[in-house]
Amino acid sequence: MSKYTSLIAALEASTESFNAVCKAHGHVPATAYNVIGRVRPDLLKPRSDRLGFSRIPGEAHSDDVISLAVERCLSGDPVKSVAADLGLPIPTLYRYLQRARAAKTPDKAPDNVSATATDSSIPQPTEAETLAATLRLLAASSGKSVKTLWDEVHNLL
Repeated sequence: MSKYTSLIAALEASTESFNAVCKAHGHVPATAYNVIGRVRPDLLKPRSDRLGFSRIPGEAHSDDVISLAVERCLSGDPVKSVAADLGLPIPTLYRYLQRARAAKTPDKAPDNVSATATDSSIPQPTEAETLAATLRLLAASSGKSVKTLWDEVHNLL
């Protein structure tokens, strides 16, 4: 651990990133990370946390600006030009668009349930049609005829 003592002191005093300090002192960052993590995990936090800075929240945008921006983007205007026109950061505008699209679309059906199963306008197959289709698939994969498979199923019942 004594070979990392100078590195620990440098990390405490530096405003540079962990990797930059390690490289400046001739250490491999990955190895130093593992060793220092056991002794001083507080030095491995993000630089802003180590130095006592907090994240400054972004500027709050009015609902009018947000709705105008979303409307323009959904109508086909490029996101970059809308963001530049209204003074919005591009990632923020994408986040607003994502929220707007999520609010418009209904909840996704679970993976094991067909979304069309509840739609009454689409005719659903009858049990006989489902059985016939299943027998055709089994016949194709087994090499037996559909009649032979039907007879085997009928004998089981």
